[in-house]
Order: sequence, then structure tokens, then C-alpha cells
Amino acid sequence: MKEDDGQGRGFVCGYHGWSYTLDGKLVAVRDKRDFVDIDFACHSLIPVACETLGGWIFVNEDEDEPQPLREALGPVAAELDQFQPETLTLVDSRSYDVGCNVKVLLDAFLEVYHLKSIHQNTVDRFLDYRGTTITLWPGGHSRMTTPNRRPDWVDPGTIGLPEIPTVTEIPRLNNVSYYIFPNIVMPPAATGMPMLVFWPVTDSTMRIECHWFSPPFGPEGRSDLWDKRISNFERILEEDTQFAPQIQESLESPGFKGMTLCYQERRIYHYHEEFDRRIGRNRIAADLRVEPVLDSWVEPA
Repeated sequence: MKEDDGQGRGFVCGYHGWSYTLDGKLVAVRDKRDFVDIDFACHSLIPVACETLGGWIFVNEDEDEPQPLREALGPVAAELDQFQPETLTLVDSRSYDVGCNVKVLLDAFLEVYHLKSIHQNTVDRFLDYRGTTITLWPGGHSRMTTPNRRPDWVDPGTIGLPEIPTVTEIPRLNNVSYYIFPNIVMPPAATGMPMLVFWPVTDSTMRIECHWFSPPFGPEGRSDLWDKRISNFERILEEDTQFAPQIQESLESPGFKGMTLCYQERRIYHYHEEFDRRIGRNRIAADLRVEPVLDSWVEPA
């Protein structure tokens, strides 16, 4: 199947032509006579756990005990329900290559301490970073809520777009951003949202995918206002990435001896603690571990 969407009766390997049913059973092999005594039952596709949250598909490659999706997402799943993910429509998808380790850019999306330096003419003009509240959840997940500088401020990139009626007051009137461990950031709004997915490419390069979702389109279809909204985001993303290669050089320098994080950056520390837990602290060199200090600040699921 090469199509992006639609219906099919099975899968065919484009390289060797082996054919499988939709549930992964091998049913046909080219030149079968050359595979003496082949047992089709032993050559099914490997199953993986797959669940959906609305229209989003999550794959879990844990072969032993795959955790149920909503249990793995914890409070994030319940909070996203208000945005009616089962009704959202894909607006746009694009990706950007950045010359830094994936955690360098991910860090930037988990705090607002940098707003005064990087986003003086954009985000810092309408967000009050000093009023930010942070919630840490089990599993490395977290939420950041930053109030607008003016209660009546409205993102100009969203004016005129249809809204999701079930969105509650806090995300409707503030800037809320969810982090789904290990690599998804979602700053939703009543008018829709991006899903930002951070992928490592090499130790010093990464790619960020931005998938935009909207409430259902009306008869007129996709609004041209989305072009403005995405363009505004790309301007902010350019600000976030402008120093990424230089930061990467600094990390690789013999002069780099670690960094000090402030209270505003505790979401970063939280996900590094979770990485250590997932890897196993006993498998990490002592000078590379982070000291677990946030357990008492993590809210129960």
C-alpha cells in the first residue's frame, strides 16, 4: 500500500512482492517453489500494540507488556478530551531539520525562561512568563500554563477560525502546552493545535515535525487564515532554532561542564529524570546521571 489514505485488502512488499492480509498473515510468495517447505504461519508480520486517541494513532513497540494508551498518557489524555480529538481535521504537515541534538530544541519548548532573550518581538509581547504555572505528572509528562499579558488579548492568527465549543476556560484564555514523554509537545487552543514531534537524526542533528489540526471545516473548506497562523509559528520557530548549531558546538566543547537550571525550567529536569528511570540509573555513568529531586513535586495520575 503506497497511498496516504483509502482502503486496501492487504499489504504487498514493494521489494520482493510478498503479500500479507490486513492482520499480517503471509498469504503469497513470489517463486514459492524456491522456498522449499516454507511455513507461511511462521512468517507473519510482527504484531505491535496500536491504540487511538481520537484520530491520532499511537504504536507501542513494547513486546512484553505494552501499557494501555490512556494509562501511559496519564492526565494528558483526559485533558486532551476537551479538544475533541476524534473530530479534528489535519490542516498541514511539514518538517524542519535543525543542526543540534534533539534535546537542545526540545528543552526550548518546555520553558519560557528564554522569552525575554529570544522572542522579544513575538511571544514575549503577549505572554507573561513570570505568571507561568507548571504541573509535573508521572511518566515524564507535564503541562505548562502561561497567562496572556492582557486578559482581552487574542492571537491574531486565530481570529475568524472556528472554535471547539468544549474547550474549558483556562486553555481558552491562556497559553497551555502539554509535553508527552518522550518527544511530543502540544500547545492546543480552542481553534486547533499543532502536534510537534521531535526526532533524533544523529547525535548532533534532529528533525521537528509539525502537524496542524483544526476543528471540522465548514462547507467553505480550509480557511486561508491557517496560512497566516502557520507562518506566525514558523517565525517563532526560526527564533528558537537560530542559535541551535552554536549551542551544539558549545555542548561538544571541552569547556562544557554541565548547566544549572532554574525553577522555571523544572519540566526539563523532570524529563531527564524520566530518561534515567527508563534507561536504568545503574546503566548510566555516574557523571551523566541527574540526581532525582522532583518526586515530591509530581502530581499523582
